[in-house]
Amino acid sequence: MPISEKNKQGVTFAGVCRAVCPYYDHESRFSITCEGPVENTLASLKFTAEKARIRWVEEFCCCMERYPSCPLCQQAEKKYR
Repeated sequence: MPISEKNKQGVTFAGVCRAVCPYYDHESRFSITCEGPVENTLASLKFTAEKARIRWVEEFCCCMERYPSCPLCQQAEKKYR
């Protein structure tokens, strides 16, 4: 079930689930933005279709077992090792 929330920029977005990934920052219709691999940066994935973004969010951002295998998560995590 979709939920509506305000992200850090104050823009309302109806997401598909609650993100459990600690590096998730926000999303828009065609992109996902997460903590970046370098201090004080953000990294984004841009999708050509909204359905592709939704699939990604459901598979990685909202899944406790799968988020560690996300490429963005892996890059962000490197700075803490």
